[in-house]
Amino acid sequence: LLVLASPAAASAAPRITVDPRVVDADQEQTVTGRGWPVIEFCSRSVRFRLVSDQNLVTLGRVRVRDSGRFTFRWRPDDEGVGAPSSWTLVARMMCESGDDGSPNRVRVTKRVRIRA
Repeated sequence: LLVLASPAAASAAPRITVDPRVVDADQEQTVTGRGWPVIEFCSRSVRFRLVSDQNLVTLGRVRVRDSGRFTFRWRPDDEGVGAPSSWTLVARMMCESGDDGSPNRVRVTKRVRIRA
């Protein structure tokens, strides 16, 4: 029984997909999420930011649906993100431990590139 439960737990891990992965500065990028926790000790919102070696840009946040899914859209030129650049897109949800209430962040990242 334990062996059967393991693949299901692994497939339920929070994840994001980014389309397109390489985006023009004036093009919309769509981030979709699946498998995000919907439980009482987790916030229902996911916050997004871009991180590079020298910069950090806050993009916004989106509410997670009851299904554990979300869709977030943004444009580099709307957020003042310079191009061409290689960035790490960070999606983060704040949770607490069910045992002692200590912070337990859920974090997923993807590399993205922005063209001029």
